[in-house]
Amino acid sequence: RLARGYSPETPRELVDWVKERLLIPVPEWERLLQAMHDDHDTDTDELMESLTERLVRINPPLASEALVAALETLPRITHALYEEQDVATGPLAGSHAVPAGGEGTTAGLVEDTDEALTDVLGEWFQFYGPITYDFVQATLGIEKQRLSLALEDLIDSQKVIMGPLVTESTEECICDSENFEVLLRLARAGAVPVFEPLDVEWLPLFLANHQGVTDPADDIEGLFRCIEQLLCLPVPASLWESEILPARLHPYSASWLDSAMQEGNLRWVGSENHRVAFCFESDLDLIQGDATGVTDTAESTGEDAGLIDVFPGTLGRYDFSTLLTLSKYRPDELSDQLWDAVWQGRVTNDTYAALRRGIQNRFRVPKVTVTAPDLRHHGRRTGGRGGFARWRSAVPFAGNWFRLPAPEPDEDLLETEERIKDRARLLLDRYGILFRELLEREIPVFHWRNVFRALRLMELSGEVLAGYFFHGIPGPQFISHQAFRHLQRRLPEDAVYWINAIDPASLCGVQLEAIRGSLPRRIAGTHLVYRGAKLVAISKRNGRNLIFKVLPDDIHLPEYLTPLRHLLTRQFQPVRRITIETINDEEAAHSPYVDLLRTAFDVAIDYKNVILYRKAGQIRQQAEQV
Repeated sequence: RLARGYSPETPRELVDWVKERLLIPVPEWERLLQAMHDDHDTDTDELMESLTERLVRINPPLASEALVAALETLPRITHALYEEQDVATGPLAGSHAVPAGGEGTTAGLVEDTDEALTDVLGEWFQFYGPITYDFVQATLGIEKQRLSLALEDLIDSQKVIMGPLVTESTEECICDSENFEVLLRLARAGAVPVFEPLDVEWLPLFLANHQGVTDPADDIEGLFRCIEQLLCLPVPASLWESEILPARLHPYSASWLDSAMQEGNLRWVGSENHRVAFCFESDLDLIQGDATGVTDTAESTGEDAGLIDVFPGTLGRYDFSTLLTLSKYRPDELSDQLWDAVWQGRVTNDTYAALRRGIQNRFRVPKVTVTAPDLRHHGRRTGGRGGFARWRSAVPFAGNWFRLPAPEPDEDLLETEERIKDRARLLLDRYGILFRELLEREIPVFHWRNVFRALRLMELSGEVLAGYFFHGIPGPQFISHQAFRHLQRRLPEDAVYWINAIDPASLCGVQLEAIRGSLPRRIAGTHLVYRGAKLVAISKRNGRNLIFKVLPDDIHLPEYLTPLRHLLTRQFQPVRRITIETINDEEAAHSPYVDLLRTAFDVAIDYKNVILYRKAGQIRQQAEQV
């Protein structure tokens, strides 16, 4: 209450303040009176006369100086701090002594003086920042042994902390826990460099730049960086190689992902709605939930019962032919069992080829009469080699299938908290900046409500920054130090890049009022093209409906056709042709943009549609990449 305008104004306010403070050292008391005089022109002599019946000055035997206390709280203070000691008590002015305790009452006192000392000391600490043990002992005049025991109780109950709490000082200090948290937050906020928040329209460019979309890599090392940034992110399985990875790697080669699966302990893990996430074996617990009930384990619901007939053990890895022999299922039945378990997050394969083949065949195998012994004889069976080859291409023969370990209940709170911090770190690696609306598209254990406390703790430790970095985002924003450095530098305003609407770098579907209505729906058939922070083109329904936000004579327009080239030339599941029905909500055949399309594609036009095909050079280029 020493800041200008915050000192007590009336005698009653001053008495209430002394009652809250319990004991105020005389030097602090004198500064408080001076503050009242400066703020309110208070006559201190007159004030002291009016407080004679309410406040007293005490002189504990071991204290270095006198203390001011409220008369009605004095019995509690002397009982707790000084037990049976004779504490000299006198009025604020003059030397006339009054009996200890004055008009106070002893009713309601805690009988255990050690417990009472802990309570009073904890309240007294609430009005200080970090202070030394010697200051406490000398100011209050408490015996050292009693003070040490009381501090141990306060530290055990986490009401105060003790250690080297002040920078550039090795001396141990004591501080109220909540006060120290506030001081840390103020210090961290003060350490954040001055930064003028950007408009929310720059957020798509920031996310794309952070995830490498604006500067695609061209080798397997780039793939590893992409995977690490997108760990534990469930995406529709077919989009990984058709949309997500090609947006970050140019050119993209499927063999890179196969190599990544074989060289390390990278795993793909399925979830509902045919979604797949990549993670390392050590990260499985990050997506499997905690013992707090975020998700249930398979064992708790009895869903693993069906796998007992398929897998002879929980630790082994088995190829499809072996599982056929052991389970006695037909191939189509076994395939269905495996894929059902995949989408429950209980089974996976050590190759990506198995998932790739499943995507191509929509995770279904034709019903044919084939037994395990037939498969062991070099893949031959009666009925024609060509028919068997087509059937075999639909069966998930590639790699070895194995069960994923179920999450184990964890009762260690520290390990649980550290796991939540790891999730927060993973999200920061992915996006650079975090806020509530951005995390709504993540799985539940990564939602804002489940990582917010960890982010606050990481802010206090200096691991992340909290502040206001983009306009138009309500609520707190957290950013990693690396991402903040990128934000401070100039973003690539001339970079041309494209993303799928479901891409993690896309803001489609993010519930921010500032961008409402400016972006299309978050569906897989939609692509967006940006030039820097500006959205310049939108392709809907895989090219059926095009929207250009630039004129037909724009010199950069050929660059904005990249999503269409990608659909026709991508290595995984390319389309044979693109039928454009509308351009800027008009019939495509009569659009002024058709001439530009002719320069980039082989074009056929019917009475209202424009049909695009790959040019011969593009076909040769794709063959060379394969």
